Amino acid sequence: MKKISLLVSILVISVFLMPTGLFAYTNVQTVSQSALLPLGRVLGENIVKPTLKNISLTNGAYKFKSGKKTISLKPFPGYSGKVMARAINFGGKSGTVYLFIPQGSYSKAIVSYYLPSNYSKRREIYPFSNTSGFKGWNASISVEPLNYKVYLALGTKKVGASARIVEITSKGLLWVNNPTVVETEGKGAVLVQFLKLYPLQNGLVTMISGNTSSLKVWKYSSSANRYDQDKNFDVSAIKVDGEKISL
Repeated sequence: MKKISLLVSILVISVFLMPTGLFAYTNVQTVSQSALLPLGRVLGENIVKPTLKNISLTNGAYKFKSGKKTISLKPFPGYSGKVMARAINFGGKSGTVYLFIPQGSYSKAIVSYYLPSNYSKRREIYPFSNTSGFKGWNASISVEPLNYKVYLALGTKKVGASARIVEITSKGLLWVNNPTVVETEGKGAVLVQFLKLYPLQNGLVTMISGNTSSLKVWKYSSSANRYDQDKNFDVSAIKVDGEKISL
């Protein structure tokens, strides 16, 4: 009986150690952890998917609790027009970014935001250098499934011919490598809309308001950190109803 038990033990060990044995692929060929991450991410990066929450201003301010303290954010002093406002939670210790986008006439063509490192400091970006006659932004925000990064697209409501794209992080706002899309080919308000255009990622749709022939699709390249026009995309699948763009 002892010899039989010993023989069985040797056979079991042999099965585990054989290159083509029962568990060869588990022991010899380890599955890369990066395969479990969203495409475009690498090990060491934060893989928590950011969440977007619609928020609103009351009398020009947004208030929230931080511990026992009430924080009051006033992104546009003296402005009472429409504002697109979002709380972008990056999870864990990264915290929440508060983003405010004026959608009406304002004295400056800006986007205001507050970072978790210092909510008492109002920060601004100027997507375009020209601020005269600013009528507000058309805007769309996307959490890109390819890499869990957050992108903001902005188009002017005033007569213009381009849009800009910025990445939103917990440490600040960063321009992508080609921030300007929709090169000049006509004049009009620029509509922007992120949509789920691909199986594994979103796409950006841009259009000069009222001119469906100007509709373009832009696809994100994680290796280049930029949006490039996808001239092969079948735009007939995209619906336009006034200034609303959808699938």
